[in-house]
Amino acid sequence: MESSPSLQVGPRLRHRGSKLSPRQVRVVELVARGLGDKQIAAELGISEETVAFHFRSAFRRYGARSRAALVASYLAESGPDDGVPPYPNV
Repeated sequence: MESSPSLQVGPRLRHRGSKLSPRQVRVVELVARGLGDKQIAAELGISEETVAFHFRSAFRRYGARSRAALVASYLAESGPDDGVPPYPNV
């Protein structure tokens, strides 16, 4: 699955995220691009259960109750990043 050209969050997520482990950052990046658990698991070479574990951990760290809230909280915390829009151009 190819990511939408208007949702360019990769560099922002990869380099920031003090609350998340590097693997959790990658999982958040992939869900922000629209991938589901099965696709994330395949991309990272891990099980769907491990993907779910990373989401649960990230939800706890941000107090988020949905994936959308998790991504929004992460982007809000990460602050501005030159050349990377904080939200997709709709």
